[in-house]
Amino acid sequence: MASRIAVLKKEIEEREKEIAQILQEEEANKAREALARSKAVRIAEEPSSKRLSLAGALSAAIDAGDDCIFADQCVKKAEAKVAEYEGFATMGAYEAYEVLEQETADALAVQRKWYPCVHDVLVAMRDSERERDRYLEKLGLELETLKKVIGV
Repeated sequence: MASRIAVLKKEIEEREKEIAQILQEEEANKAREALARSKAVRIAEEPSSKRLSLAGALSAAIDAGDDCIFADQCVKKAEAKVAEYEGFATMGAYEAYEVLEQETADALAVQRKWYPCVHDVLVAMRDSERERDRYLEKLGLELETLKKVIGV
């Protein structure tokens, strides 16, 4: 009878390991898919309705980029913690999976905030380039007017 209990306990442990491994693989797949979706976001070509300064847009993008780097580091730490358990079905493993899920969600939220910041930088760069071109064109016209007045 004791051997049957030992066999059943061993089978239960193996099943728990299989379940934990399947959960880990599913979470890793979900994280990879979410990361791929977030990287696939394209920057729109439509002009922005609000006027942005290039310096302000760059500052916001740098801050958001710092947040992205920190969030990515947190995800890597959580992935390392999950890897420590190597498929064991313990409370620590479940907590590590939960932390990884939360860190991944936080990282995706930060990335969603970062992409509009990059878009704002690109729009501000395009607008400042247009302003520079208009200014140079205006200077050119003024120079031509001066040449005509002076008679050169």
